[in-house]
Amino acid sequence: MVSRRAAGRVLSISWRRRLVGLAATSALLLPMAAQASTIAAGGAIVAARSTPKGWVTESAYGLQLSVPPSWTTAYFENCPHGGAGTLLIGAPSVDAFCPEVSRGTNLVTMQPAPSASVGGTHQLELVIHGIQVKVSSSVGAVNWVVPDRNVVIAATGPQSLAILRTLSVATSQARAAPGILEGSMYLEALQQVPVTGPVSFTRLNAHGPALAAVHAYDGHFSAMLPPGTYLLHGHDGNAPCPSLSVTVQSGLSATAPSIRCQGE
Repeated sequence: MVSRRAAGRVLSISWRRRLVGLAATSALLLPMAAQASTIAAGGAIVAARSTPKGWVTESAYGLQLSVPPSWTTAYFENCPHGGAGTLLIGAPSVDAFCPEVSRGTNLVTMQPAPSASVGGTHQLELVIHGIQVKVSSSVGAVNWVVPDRNVVIAATGPQSLAILRTLSVATSQARAAPGILEGSMYLEALQQVPVTGPVSFTRLNAHGPALAAVHAYDGHFSAMLPPGTYLLHGHDGNAPCPSLSVTVQSGLSATAPSIRCQGE
């Protein structure tokens, strides 16, 4: 049984233990300085916009990154998927065991930053497309902290520099990462009884295809949903279950108020 995630972890323990030393810190920091278009007062580097045509743009936390179409993007996971490279968005839901990976595996993660990362010691400060970034390195990875967004981006592998250089403020053209909604459902009678049954969703502020219902087991459910506001409907036979309004944010996990179906 896997443990629950440690919130805000930059790279999972299982991934760190298997990451082959890349000697990539200088290879990532120095080219960024060399390829930057201008150097601002105080030594901050201002990079020119450089998103190659055909790349896929993903957004979360008010930021966006672009990756080649050959890369895989996954959400709330901690292991690379292999292939050309992987972009992982969101703190892992569980700390999964990652298989051995080859030297030079390309991996970029973007997730909420722990407070220690935001206020910690950093080796360099950059301004990337108007975004202030604090740079540090650890265990073969380069970590970019965006203090204004409380976000940390970690990168390993020879192609990760190109991904970092696409960092910019999120636009409507980017594909927004989903969020996770967790919740509970109970039947309120002489005593509170956990319900096993479907939970459905109605979009309130966005258009799109109908969303599949999820199943609550022993009173608990979890769903990965596009960002937006929803009406949450519980179902327990003929017992009325008042609907709840919930908001799901891109790249984040949230807990909904309990659905309380009314028994006799």
